[in-house]
Amino acid sequence: MAMIKCPQCGKEISEQAFKCPSCGCLVKEELEKEARRKAEEERKECERLEAERLEKERKEAEEKRRLQEEKRRLQEEKRKQEEEIRKHNEMYMRCPECSAEVKRDVDVCPECGFPIAEAAKVNVEAAKKRKKLILIAGVVCVCVIAIILMISSSNRRKLYENAIADINNGNFSEAGAKLEELGSYEDSAKYIEIVRMAEKLSETYAIATEEYVRLESLKALSKSIFSQTEGIPELSTLREEVVEGIYQTAENYEFATSGISDMNDND
Repeated sequence: MAMIKCPQCGKEISEQAFKCPSCGCLVKEELEKEARRKAEEERKECERLEAERLEKERKEAEEKRRLQEEKRRLQEEKRKQEEEIRKHNEMYMRCPECSAEVKRDVDVCPECGFPIAEAAKVNVEAAKKRKKLILIAGVVCVCVIAIILMISSSNRRKLYENAIADINNGNFSEAGAKLEELGSYEDSAKYIEIVRMAEKLSETYAIATEEYVRLESLKALSKSIFSQTEGIPELSTLREEVVEGIYQTAENYEFATSGISDMNDND
């Protein structure tokens, strides 16, 4: 059993006691009254807090509505001011001579006597002339650009044809420079590759004729650049010249003939 204090005198008594042996206080009744009192206080506190919360939400909602209404009012005032300014500007203007504000329908400024109507006609004519000049200048610019593009296209076509002619004539280095300048024009990439192979053939000839030709060297050449250039008509003449040059440079005629025969068989 637990001990509790008497709610009236504070003496420790059994929690099962009906009344306090010291002061005669009815313990259970007093405890129940105390519990009811505390519950009532808690209820009132909860109600107070809930009322405060609702009041706060109400004030916040009212403030939000007030701000929205104020915003709408300011927007409406601004719109009205802009409308008044627009109407005013439609009715009035500044005199070009003295800057006085005058009505737009007057012919002469009442302040300085400047002929507003006549000046307005001159300004309209000047504006028309400016528009016409701008239009003419635009047309001229378009024509000039078109002519430049046509000339450029014609020059590129001529350069392309000259490069192809150089390849057909065996001038591969000159053709390569022109094709590099053309870039991706038409099928320039194809002919750039042909020029690269021609340069390889020339380099191969130079390397092969530095010393006497060996059979192994000829076979290696046949498998590399000669096989790559096979069937390219633009390189057929150069291929024949390279083969003939290697043949003529060989110190051992029979040995070289054997090697070149193998190469020609591969062709």
